[in-house]
Amino acid sequence: MTISLRRLVRLFPLIARALLTVACSAPAPFPQAEGSTAATDEQDAQLEVTLEPPSPLHAAPPVVRIHIKVTNLAEDLPRIEPDRFVLIAGQIGPAHLGQLARNEISGALSERIIPTLEWLELDDTVVLAPTEKLNAGEVYSVASGAPKLSEEIIVMNDDPIDHLDLLWPPGGVASQGSTARVAVWCGTTELPAIIQPAALFPTGEPATLVRGATAQGRGHECVHLEPAGRPADLDAIAPPLLVTANGDPQGRVEPIALRVDGPAFAFTPLSCEPDEIAIGPGCGRVADDRVYLRAPAMPLLWTVSTPQPPTMLGTVMATEPDEHGVLSPLPPASAVTLL
Repeated sequence: MTISLRRLVRLFPLIARALLTVACSAPAPFPQAEGSTAATDEQDAQLEVTLEPPSPLHAAPPVVRIHIKVTNLAEDLPRIEPDRFVLIAGQIGPAHLGQLARNEISGALSERIIPTLEWLELDDTVVLAPTEKLNAGEVYSVASGAPKLSEEIIVMNDDPIDHLDLLWPPGGVASQGSTARVAVWCGTTELPAIIQPAALFPTGEPATLVRGATAQGRGHECVHLEPAGRPADLDAIAPPLLVTANGDPQGRVEPIALRVDGPAFAFTPLSCEPDEIAIGPGCGRVADDRVYLRAPAMPLLWTVSTPQPPTMLGTVMATEPDEHGVLSPLPPASAVTLL
């Protein structure tokens, strides 16, 4: 059959509308395999993320605990476990969630995962506690591969609260055989009186944060941890915020995992040279306005003070094995008592 060009032109709008109808119609649903309803149910799940101390997700503190709750989770899906959640530096996409779901994490993604301690609370809330400070102004993603969910948090740019860095034990690791999980954090400004009950998680060990580097109260810019009993054989982390009895924030405590499995050290004092004086287990050489301290072959925490005016020296420091330190300033040509 022959169709003239004029007739073809008249028929073209009808053909075009037919083609357009076919092209724009909804595609047929992709057939699901039997027993694959979990994927649909998983899509209904939602992630509820809150922060401790309480803060908006777009202004998270650099020292934080992240509380995660999954809602609308189908009953036939596995129970949520803490180790399913990770904290990742930067933004992520579906491909990253797929890696988590398959447990096939690339080297690039693994380098972005922030170390955390995690635990499950009684109401099925998962808690992630980063064991390092988060960087100001940066984005982090809370993510899970089962179910595939994520939520972003942004760390505040300017933190008005002082930070206290861990001074003792080195790296958070106490020596083997320690009967207590002792720790000291110090800042740069003097703190008010603080006696703060604090449970160490995830172990639940009861403890108290007290002003001063030692029980004698020396070092008012520091706080020390007083455990209530023998430490558990697990890593633990202190509360993220130091507060007064009235609840006023005073400092953010560096979030390092505390553990008791370091090498045991024999406590052997040094034998001092003729031009040195004994200072605790170490030795010191007196100069004009300072004392050069020589430490023994073991890590030590030092708290040194001069109780009499005019110079009220208060020094809190940690030394590595055989390390040298300096006690200063001291009044020249004066008798000084060191405690």
